Amino acid sequence: VADSILFGDVPAPTPPAKKHVVIQVKATAINVDDIALLQDSAGGGWFFHGRTPSSTQPLIGGMEYSGVILAVGPDCEKFKVGDRVCGIQDVAVQKNSGTWAEQTSAPEKDVVLIPSDSNISHVEAAAVGMGAFISHDLYKRAKLSSSENCRCLVIGASGGLGLILLQLLSKHQGSNVHVTAVCSGANA
Repeated sequence: VADSILFGDVPAPTPPAKKHVVIQVKATAINVDDIALLQDSAGGGWFFHGRTPSSTQPLIGGMEYSGVILAVGPDCEKFKVGDRVCGIQDVAVQKNSGTWAEQTSAPEKDVVLIPSDSNISHVEAAAVGMGAFISHDLYKRAKLSSSENCRCLVIGASGGLGLILLQLLSKHQGSNVHVTAVCSGANA
């Protein structure tokens, strides 16, 4: 889709509708999904297709972000202006605006509040999004028993997914979880 990446001005998001928010992006990340979307190879190139950018409709990349709520839609219930938030934009399927801009717009349901008593930085919050999302999904799909012993093998334990998955497994309640974590020698 994109032959090159250009830097320039893009229009600010429109005022939020219904259950949407506008976020001032403080930090964002680049991950493999961003690159795949720009190359039109996300999902193996089978089912996620980016749109062809133009001068009037640029394709703004970026999925992970952290920032501050600038505006809320009239039906929003979870957030107020000034809240610190983070999340993952669905740029591929829902075609939400990307996060490689000063502002982005997102559905309220896709935004996560950073607790006011948290000392996590915007950079840290933006960097953990995709790893936390996928790790939590893997954890849920494992359907670990609350009454039986469980054995888990985490390959790539020093990476973004592995680190978070190990934390989730360490907090598992109700059963004896045996975890084997594997990482490269350089990361041991």
